Amino acid sequence: MYTNSAAVFRGDVAGVLEQAKDWETNLIGMSVMPVLNVPVRAGQYPSFLLKEGQLLKSEVKNRTPYGSYPRGETSYTQETYLALEYGYENALDDVVNNDISRFFDAEVIAAK
Repeated sequence: MYTNSAAVFRGDVAGVLEQAKDWETNLIGMSVMPVLNVPVRAGQYPSFLLKEGQLLKSEVKNRTPYGSYPRGETSYTQETYLALEYGYENALDDVVNNDISRFFDAEVIAAK
């Protein structure tokens, strides 16, 4: 828990703040779509062409002695990507920070 010897305890908001503690742990964005680090900003990658129903169709057959296995072909095409940078800045003026630092650490809140 955050401690500051100069802070003024506010019982009316303490319950609300305590309920919102660790809210970041419930975000699923990185689990669903994790960051993929790439060495360059733009590039190409192979993309396999799947025909409709190809993933569900089974080409596996019994092989007779001296027989052969069924064969298939896989084709691919080149796709491209362009990495875009998104961001957000939360400006905090020193005058404001010095004034409200009696109550909480505004730089920590802005960083979160």
